[in-house]
Amino acid sequence: KKNIVFFCESVSYVPYLIEIIKRFENNKKKVQVICNSQIEQLNELKYVKNFVLRNNFFSKLALNTLKSNLLITSTPGLGTGYIKKSNNCQHYYYIFHSLVSTQLIYKESSFKFFDTIVCPCKYHKLELEKEEIENNFPKKNLFSGGYPFFDFVKQNEKFNIKKNTILIAPTWNPKYDDLYNEYYSSIVSKLINNKYEVIFKPHPEYKKRFSKNLFNFENKFISNQNFKIDYSNSFDSLNEVEFLITDWSGIAFEYAYLTKRPVIFYETPRKINNLKTEKDQEKQDSSFEVKERNIFGIILKDPSDIESAILNIRNSKDSYVDSINKFFQENLYNKHSSSELIYEDIIKKNEYIINRK
Repeated sequence: KKNIVFFCESVSYVPYLIEIIKRFENNKKKVQVICNSQIEQLNELKYVKNFVLRNNFFSKLALNTLKSNLLITSTPGLGTGYIKKSNNCQHYYYIFHSLVSTQLIYKESSFKFFDTIVCPCKYHKLELEKEEIENNFPKKNLFSGGYPFFDFVKQNEKFNIKKNTILIAPTWNPKYDDLYNEYYSSIVSKLINNKYEVIFKPHPEYKKRFSKNLFNFENKFISNQNFKIDYSNSFDSLNEVEFLITDWSGIAFEYAYLTKRPVIFYETPRKINNLKTEKDQEKQDSSFEVKERNIFGIILKDPSDIESAILNIRNSKDSYVDSINKFFQENLYNKHSSSELIYEDIIKKNEYIINRK
């Protein structure tokens, strides 16, 4: 029986949890971390044990029969997806791995069965409160804890922006198995032919699910010296590129917060996994990443307009600084102490569970 367990679905989700985990080490508190591979950042830690379960069957079995006071994860869909609820786990605790709305890319019961959800922004809390009322979901603790990913990125924040470099970081969409070939080939071709240096960062889920199509996409451009594909879990490129092009990925808002630079939003089909939202156009249009896009940059509807979009961003980037700052000042919780506050909340909940027995 373990008091506190972290579950990290893959190493690509480590940045969203690592700063909280490190605080257990700093405070000499034992904690266990389950992942499908070894987490390099944990190798030298004395109080943090990394359990590697590479096989999906054994990973699910371990989680579904887990005996612990708390399970902390950034994997949604508790009870309906990868993780089933164990009768021997007292408290399920969710930490977001994106700043996007809870009502578009997540299935409608993704957050239903968690006991605590750490809300990064005000709109997450408002959406989840409304969801509980409208669907008669169990009441949960919505903790205004902030976004610990920013603590992780700021640890090694060094800006070294290279002129004419572009990061293209799309999302993945289960309804489009060849999204990158279909929507991004023409943009990449146009950019590298015009001597821009392109760093293409595929979404980890796209690589996992549609690897053959990704391989075909990569092979179109890999021989060009102006094209590089980035499969790493590093976010260093956010501080090195002059421009970011994305679609519905939450990286847009992370980039804007960290760099105070505007984003080019490429208008691919909306990523909507919530069936109720898919049938509700008003709800779609009022969601954060649709309604607030113009605060963070410009929308590109035609790939042939990419150069004029770049020129527009280059000439007007300073005008976005105030709107980006204002948005996060008004919406983001605990900008400077998120990981510490979440760690303290976990410790308090664990002590409460122990004393209740």
